[in-house]
Amino acid sequence: MTNTHQELADIARLVSGLVEWDLEEDALGYPTSAAVVPEAALHSNVPHHEIEEGVQHGNTPSNQESDITFSGAGNPSAELIFIGEAGKHQQGPPFDGDAGVLLDKMIQAMGLRKEDVYLCNLREYRAPSHQAPGSNRERMSPAALRDKIRAMEPRIVVAMGQFASHTLLNISAPLDTIRGTWHPFYDAELIPTYHPAHLLRNPSDKRKAWKDLQSVMGRLGLTK
Repeated sequence: MTNTHQELADIARLVSGLVEWDLEEDALGYPTSAAVVPEAALHSNVPHHEIEEGVQHGNTPSNQESDITFSGAGNPSAELIFIGEAGKHQQGPPFDGDAGVLLDKMIQAMGLRKEDVYLCNLREYRAPSHQAPGSNRERMSPAALRDKIRAMEPRIVVAMGQFASHTLLNISAPLDTIRGTWHPFYDAELIPTYHPAHLLRNPSDKRKAWKDLQSVMGRLGLTK
């Protein structure tokens, strides 16, 4: 009986975490299962930091690589990094707009604060004729981009969306086939999942995304 009560308590806690970041009350995606892990916390004493750079990228392993821009904000020494694709007309910080609001809720549901993590956006590069004065842009190869992320020494990298997953892993497999799987990323680990913008369009996938975040929480020793 005690074990049954504990299991029910664990399920209730995990479901409540999902409800915290689900914006559509009629489309809740409930987690199927998750292991209980020791409680821990991420610590950050690094001030807010923002950068924007240009990188080269190929959606598939190929010698033909198109340029993209890379922008980041938050704590560059964080253990957890979220990397996604910027919207076509997005000019603000990473994950802004409705997708950013949803990501904030997801981070909070994990028991973290936004300042505990680092956020990055990738986008296909455009000619810098509209480049704002003083913006910091440089071109680098995909390998140099990965080395830059490696130098930040994260424990976990969450690639949100197919574009980011292909960029970081240099593969062409559909996101649905690699989502929720762990990949070595230098001394860190990387897990692909859905982009928040995709979840707003496809709320039924929130169950899968929350399961992926639970896996991240387990790796970091986080629990609600």
